[in-house]
Amino acid sequence: MEHFETGDWVDFAHGNCEPSRKSLMDKHLKDGCSKCSLELAAWAELAALGSREREYTPPAEAVRLVKAALSGRLKNSVSVKLQEVAQLVFDSFCQPLAHGVRATSSTKRQLIYRHDSMMIELSLEPGTGVDESLLIGQITDYKSPRTPSLAISVVSSAKQLAETRTNGLGEFFVEFKKQPNTWISFSVDGNKDVIIPIGDTLTNPA
Repeated sequence: MEHFETGDWVDFAHGNCEPSRKSLMDKHLKDGCSKCSLELAAWAELAALGSREREYTPPAEAVRLVKAALSGRLKNSVSVKLQEVAQLVFDSFCQPLAHGVRATSSTKRQLIYRHDSMMIELSLEPGTGVDESLLIGQITDYKSPRTPSLAISVVSSAKQLAETRTNGLGEFFVEFKKQPNTWISFSVDGNKDVIIPIGDTLTNPA
């Protein structure tokens, strides 16, 4: 059985399919393809999370962070680029606990952001030092079979804390000193920076 691409199911979950394409995909599901049904279910859940996230009012810290990101300039920058903030679609610290589970202080945070056709999955946990955080991530562009190597910068206000690059699978990891108002950024097409706020990364609002 021939399957549809991941990008097709992302568009399907967000209601962006052409009617003729959607009809083919509906038929494919009715024919009993379990693989594609599971993939659609995963993207539909993320789409629902993203829809609910639009009703969320960001805290003052996040507002200050984004303003700093849009107005600040990294040292050694030779040109002004367009800067866009990625959309948060999942935050493990904002998920309700299962019934009967006692609240505890978590030391690991899972985040998923979306920007255009890109999904950015992040895992934040304590680093090797007392005042350090470890960021592990993967950037996937569902419209491109292979994501080029991207330079990832960790920034606080206008100061660069650390830098790394993604590998051939879009994966990266970097350790940096904890700072308030922290974000990561990477360039798209050489003329636009994508901004991802991570703030006080291991502080659970619950």
